[in-house]
Amino acid sequence: MAIKIVCPNCFKTVEADQNTPKCSRCGETFKFTELKAQNMIVNAAVEKREIEIAKDYFSNTEFLNAANHFKLALNANKNSYHAQYFAELCDIYLSDGDDKFDLIGHAVSAVNSTVEMMARSGASQKDKRLFVPAMLADIKILINSRLLADDELFSSDPKSYRIRKLDELDRLQALFVTGENSVASMPEASVALLEIADNAIAVIHKAVQTAVIGGELFPPSSEEYIGLFTLYKKYCKFAISVKSDYDVKKYTPDFEPNELLIEKVISRFEKYDEKNKADIKKHVINDVKSYMDILNECGKAITLTYYNCFMSLCDIEYEKRRVVMKSAIPLLRRMLLPRVTPISGKNAVDIKTDAQDDVKGKCAILNEFIKEIDSFDPDFAQRALQEYYSDLLSIMDIHFVPEYAKRGKTVNKLKEVRDGNFKFYERLLFAAACSCTPAIESYVKFNKYKIKPRVKLVKYCNQAVEEFLLLHDCNIGEIEHSKQYSPILDICKELLNSKE
Repeated sequence: MAIKIVCPNCFKTVEADQNTPKCSRCGETFKFTELKAQNMIVNAAVEKREIEIAKDYFSNTEFLNAANHFKLALNANKNSYHAQYFAELCDIYLSDGDDKFDLIGHAVSAVNSTVEMMARSGASQKDKRLFVPAMLADIKILINSRLLADDELFSSDPKSYRIRKLDELDRLQALFVTGENSVASMPEASVALLEIADNAIAVIHKAVQTAVIGGELFPPSSEEYIGLFTLYKKYCKFAISVKSDYDVKKYTPDFEPNELLIEKVISRFEKYDEKNKADIKKHVINDVKSYMDILNECGKAITLTYYNCFMSLCDIEYEKRRVVMKSAIPLLRRMLLPRVTPISGKNAVDIKTDAQDDVKGKCAILNEFIKEIDSFDPDFAQRALQEYYSDLLSIMDIHFVPEYAKRGKTVNKLKEVRDGNFKFYERLLFAAACSCTPAIESYVKFNKYKIKPRVKLVKYCNQAVEEFLLLHDCNIGEIEHSKQYSPILDICKELLNSKE
C-alpha cells in the first residue's frame, strides 16, 4: 500500500510503499514504525481539516486559535506550506504593536521558509503561481508599512532612525537572495519584490538626508552613510535585474530647507551691507558680533548644501541641485574671505582667518562645487572664481601691501626692539599668508582657468611667508613650537610644492 511520507534524510515529500518505505529522491530506506514515531507520515485528512478550522479563526481575526490549528496541520504534514506560512503570519499579527518585535525578520522568514517548504513538498507550478503572489501581497503590505514608518522619528531623532533603518534593510536583504529554492528566483514574485525593493531605495534616500532640527544639522555619520550606500547599490541592482528600465534617479532630496536657509543668509548679508556701505567698500567689519552671527548661519547653509548635493544620492543632472549649488557660491566666498577689523584706538586693522584646517575644508568644498558647476555652466564657474580671487586681492592690496611696503624696510629694527610694532607686523604677515592660501593649487585644485588675481595672491602669500621667516631669523624650531604661528611652516611647504 502506497503512503505519503516526508523523508527524514532529504525532507522531501514522496510516495513510498508502507511495507518497505524508501525515498524515491535520495534512496534512503526506513522502517514504517520509525517514520510513524518521528511523525513523518503525511495525514492529509487531518491536515485539511485543521487548515479549514484555522482559516475560519483567521478570517475572524482570532489569530491565536488560528495559529494553534495551523500548527496542528503542520504536525500532520511537515511539508504543509499553507500551514507553515499562515502560522508565521498569525505570529506576526499577534505581535503587532510590540516595538521590540522583529517584523522584517519574521516576514522574511515566513516567505523564505514557505518557499523552501513548497520545493520540498513537490508543489506544482500552478500551485506556485497561485500561492506565491497571494502570500507576497500580504507580506508586501507588512514590510512596506514597517519600512515607511518612523517619519516622526527622523524629524526628532535622525540618528535613531538611521540605526533602525540600517538594521531593517540589512535583514530584508535575505528576501532578495537568489537560489534554487528562493522566492527571488520565482517569476511569480518579481512584481511584489520590485515594489518592496523600490520602497527600500526610497527609505535609503530619506536616511542619507541631513535633518535640520531647531536650526542644527544632523547628517549621517561616515559609517552610517557607507552602510546605507552599500545597501542602496544592492537594492538598485536587484530592481534593475527585475525591470531593466528601473529609474534609479527617481528619488531626489528635499532642497526646500536648503533654499530657505540660503535665502535667509543672503537677505541678512544684504541688510548688513546696506547698513555698512562705507565699511564694505574698504572690506572692513566694524559690527563684528552681527557679522559673525551671519557667518555662523552661512556656515550651516554651506554645509547643508554640500551634504544635500554630494551625500544624498542625488542625480547629478537634477536641475534643483545645480541651482542650489550655484546659489551657495557667494556664501562660500564670504566664508573664505578674511575678516578685516579695526584695532581700537589705532589707525590700523587686524586681518583674521579661520584655522588652517577649517580653511582647507572650505577650500575642498569650493573645489567640489566649482568642478561640478564647470561641467554644466563653465562661464559661471570661471566668473565665480574670478570674483572671489578679485575680492581677496582687493583686501590684500588695501590692507596688506601698504603695510608690507612700509614696515618691510624696518625689519631689522623691529627684530631688535620687539615692541608692539613687531607684534603687529608678525600678526599681519601670518594673517596675510593664511588669507592667501586658497590661491595655492593644493588648496583649490581646480585650476582650469588662468585667473590673474590668483597668480598675484600666490605671490603675496610667498612674500608674507618669507618676510615672516625673516622676522624670526628663520628660526624654524621657535616657529614650530608656537601654537599660534606654526601653521606658517605648512604654508611654506605648500608654496614650495606649488613652485615645483
